Amino acid sequence: FMVLQWVTHSMNITRYMNLIKYLAMRPIVGARRAKEFCEPEDQDYYGFGSRSARWTIMLTIALVFCTLSPLISILTLINFALCRLIYGGSSSTPRS
Repeated sequence: FMVLQWVTHSMNITRYMNLIKYLAMRPIVGARRAKEFCEPEDQDYYGFGSRSARWTIMLTIALVFCTLSPLISILTLINFALCRLIYGGSSSTPRS
């Protein structure tokens, strides 16, 4: 599960759902209108609160299963390093 999350993070950085919506709507309503339809991301899944909840679940899984297999600690560390790399610059508050 932990290793498959790496693929999920990589897919999220491409914003593939917005691309699919845009490509599906462009022949029907035109390029400008299709951009308006696809642009707001689904904040229920891609929002910061949902993302934090998924990260908490991953950390909980790692803490529970690290007693059975200590290797999951290394995989979790890699996972959170990738999260930092991919989502690190997406904070909603401006930095001074």
